[in-house]
Amino acid sequence: MKIIFLLLTFLVSLTSCDSVESEPSNILPMPTTQIDKVEANGNIVKITVTVTTPDPCWNYYKTNSSENNNQYIAKIFTQPTGANVCPTVLWSFSREETIYFSTNGEKVIKFWQNDSTYLDTTIVL
Repeated sequence: MKIIFLLLTFLVSLTSCDSVESEPSNILPMPTTQIDKVEANGNIVKITVTVTTPDPCWNYYKTNSSENNNQYIAKIFTQPTGANVCPTVLWSFSREETIYFSTNGEKVIKFWQNDSTYLDTTIVL
């Protein structure tokens, strides 16, 4: 009986664990305000952009992107640093992204700015 109880307890604990971690609610997308540099070498493109944050206490977290043969679309997410005191001034940082296109030709690269607005550039590989 004790063995059955222990097995059931073990199974319940396994099935009740949430193995998928959700992102904290304070991770937010920030607008890309400028495309600073574009370097293409074959089908590899390195692009540096400026991302604006509400204050200096935000750091890069991740980039969500999607691409097809002709277009790359990206949204840059940030997270607060956890600093207790932060000056109330607009801030920005540079972010370099590397994009691998599978084909040559005209490519449109878009970075999220606000709502449905994107900052974009077109290059030819």
